[in-house]
Amino acid sequence: MSAPAVRSARWLRSVAEDLHGLRVLSARLPRWHHAAAGAHDPCRDGQRRSELATRLGRPARTAGGGAPSAGTPRRRRCLAGGLGPVLAAVSFLPPGAGAAGWTAMRVLSPIPTGSGAYVLHEQLASRIADYRLRPYSPWWTLFPPALPLAGRGNADLVHAEAGYGIFFKRRGLPLVVTAHGYVSDRLMRACSSRLQYLHYRTDLRLFTYLTLQQADRVVVVSEFLRNLIRRDLGIDRPVQVIHNGVDEQRFVPAPPAHAAKRKSFRLLFCGNLRPAKGAGLLVPLAEALGEGFEICYTGGSSDAKASQAPSPRGAGRLVPLGRLAHADMPAVYHDVDALLVPSLREGFGLCVAEAMACGLPVVATNDSALPELVQHGDGGLLCPANDVVAFANAVRMLAGSRADRVRMGEYNRARVEEHFTLDRMAEDYRRLFIEVIDGGAAG
Repeated sequence: MSAPAVRSARWLRSVAEDLHGLRVLSARLPRWHHAAAGAHDPCRDGQRRSELATRLGRPARTAGGGAPSAGTPRRRRCLAGGLGPVLAAVSFLPPGAGAAGWTAMRVLSPIPTGSGAYVLHEQLASRIADYRLRPYSPWWTLFPPALPLAGRGNADLVHAEAGYGIFFKRRGLPLVVTAHGYVSDRLMRACSSRLQYLHYRTDLRLFTYLTLQQADRVVVVSEFLRNLIRRDLGIDRPVQVIHNGVDEQRFVPAPPAHAAKRKSFRLLFCGNLRPAKGAGLLVPLAEALGEGFEICYTGGSSDAKASQAPSPRGAGRLVPLGRLAHADMPAVYHDVDALLVPSLREGFGLCVAEAMACGLPVVATNDSALPELVQHGDGGLLCPANDVVAFANAVRMLAGSRADRVRMGEYNRARVEEHFTLDRMAEDYRRLFIEVIDGGAAG
């Protein structure tokens, strides 16, 4: 490690100690600390109070509660304004932070937009200080050598997606990659076009292999993915599992009155209408279920063509919801009775965890990562892939027993609170980033 880097690290440690000392000071300045946490400038607030007091014809009061003194220096009066940002930062330090307990870090995350991976990295940015997204269009992957342009910026660590992470590797800068999914194995042949499969088995497979070999740390989002990647790519190195998390404060169960108003039993299918997601099961399942059932499905207009064909008379309704923003999803979960996941391949299943947090039972394929989330009989029902009869029987079983739906929904909610929260995921990543940065500094 170079001498300037060592000096910088020591300086950051000393700053951490100073900030730890300011924690005590912040407790003694409740008004100033409150103003800092609320992003207010006490100096400007004082000026506004003075102007308002003048209009009302009464003496102005200072932030400390007393009348302002004409002889008080402006520097002293504005001390709270100068300390405000620092005190606000102190409020986010963990207890006991100091030279050995806190690491300053700048994490840069180049990530393609329009994917579940982007949603998760965006959530990490909301929970980890100085975690900065560098979103780029998926079209950039058509010319991978240009991808480093999307990852520019000062950082202490780069956190990228496993497929193209090798293009964000910088000399002397740690690289942590997360595999959110994997499509380069031979089993994906039946779920892909010829051109897609050629891409999956050649360049994407090579880029993924190089990324996993060159990264400082490798993370996957499920045990299923860890086993699949190790087996298919022959990766023989430590791979950490960090399950995805959802915001259990936003994704909450719906009031019971919502379900009471519905006349039909309503299922929700989330995701693109592609073979890997089991979209081909929707029309046959609607036909098998018949009247009294609805299957609502998401997806863009181009994806919807496969499932918008009119169903035979008497079949269950197929209700297109179009492409939805992630912020709209809690309301969507509240308007259905169960989640339908006939996927042939799920690296994790973010919509499954979200639906579970909303207290919904899940009918899903007994394959890939789905059994890691859905406990058969406790939180939902698992069926063989592409088995229309099994899925139809499972849906009818849920539709016929409100007590089972309530029991499974409560079980799923408790399971999310214990294993799949956003705060838990963010804390696991934060600890990993600190460990990697500290390890690099020590080396």
